Parts: sequence; structure tokens; C-alpha cells
Amino acid sequence: MGATDESIEATRTYLRYNENMDAAPPGEEEAIDKIVKVLHTNNQRAFRKYRHAVRDAHAKSHGILRGELTVYPDLPPHLRQGMFATPGSYPIISRLSTTSGLLRSDRIRGVRGLGIKVLGVAGPRTLPDDEATTQDFVLVTHREFLFADAKAYLRRGMPTAWLLARLPDTALRLGSNLLGGVAKLLPRVGLSLPESVAVFVRPNTHILGDTFYSSAPLRYGEYVAKLSYVPLSKSVRDLEGVLLPDDIADDEFR
Repeated sequence: MGATDESIEATRTYLRYNENMDAAPPGEEEAIDKIVKVLHTNNQRAFRKYRHAVRDAHAKSHGILRGELTVYPDLPPHLRQGMFATPGSYPIISRLSTTSGLLRSDRIRGVRGLGIKVLGVAGPRTLPDDEATTQDFVLVTHREFLFADAKAYLRRGMPTAWLLARLPDTALRLGSNLLGGVAKLLPRVGLSLPESVAVFVRPNTHILGDTFYSSAPLRYGEYVAKLSYVPLSKSVRDLEGVLLPDDIADDEFR
């Protein structure tokens, strides 16, 4: 006998926020300082390459979009939190990007990003001197963030970030295509690529049909949640999983 939607919903539990979740582990500030230094050297290198400043991540914009975010009136209680507590709509500005800190060719596989700035949001802010009336969401095409904390990011993520900032497009594309082929063979022997590598060999799909995730859990009113942006209308659902050919232009997404 199949379970109904109501019975499935009744068995779910939602993680409530508590202040202990905000406690920083020992050594986090030092780890962050070291991460900033590595990213700063990457920024300096990128400036020498392009002769103008770029971001240390999500450097390449594929498109800036205007739209509207609608808060539905029938959300269940655990979703009616913060700006989603009251039905209505907000104007938004969105930015599509690739997570690299360099202006890479769109032929290179990798993680794509979606930044959403919601305008006209009232309510208390995290920082006491913040008087903005916006809410930002940063989403990527990778479901889980690869590192548990700043120390793990420094130890395992920064060497990769340092290397990727120095590899030319040709080497990166050949390497990702080679690893993509290996990834298809490994399941036959019960193996898979490490997640820290697999994110760079995901298929190069149409960016408008991609699903984007918050990757890390966020404070969501009385709860802790992860957010996702999923294609809903037919025009973008038709683009889900659509593979791009290998010979696309460097700026194909634009």
C-alpha cells in the first residue's frame, strides 16, 4: 500500500535553529585569514592578466536578469519564515555566472552560479548597522559544499584554488574531459571520483535548465534549511539536462 502525501509529511522533522549552531570552532579566524591571503594572490594574478580587477570567484557573468519572486499564500508553517512569512511578490535582479575566478571559456566544464538579489525586503538584519532592504541568495549547481568548515577548506580547498588560478584553459579543458571519461568507467568497478574532483567534470548543460542549490545550510527563521532553485515553467524545463556541443563559442551562455 502506497503512502499518501499527508502521511509522508507527518513523518518529516525539520531542524530547528539554536544559538549553539553559531559557535565558531577554535582556530576558525586564523584559517579564514590564511584563506584570504591565498585568494588575494589569485586576485593579483588575475589583475595582471586582465589589467582590471575581477572577483576571486564567480568572475564571469553570463547574464543579468530582472524578474519577480512570488511568495505563495499556502506555504506550510515551517516554510513561512522571514521574508517568506507573508504572501506577496518582490522585484529581483539575478546574475548567472561560472564559479571560476578567471574568465574561462564556456567550453570548460564546471560549477555554475546563480545570484539573486531580492529588493524591498523589510525586517531585522544580522548586522546592527545594516540598513539595507535587500536579501541576497547565492546558489550553485553543486548540491553539497565540499568542506565541513574553514579549516577543511584551507587544507583541501585552497591548494586546488591556487592550482586552478594558474592552469590555462586548454589544460583545464583536456583534464576535465579526461576525468569525465574516467568517471563513466569507474562505476563498473564500484568506484567513483572524489567529490572535490567530480564537480569539475559535470556535464556541460544548458545553464537556463540547471538546478541551483545553496550548498551549505542557512538560518531560516526558526529553522535551518538548504534552498534550491528548480526550473518550473515549461520553457526552462525543456532545457533541463540539454548537453551543449563541444564546439560552442567561448561566450555561448551569453
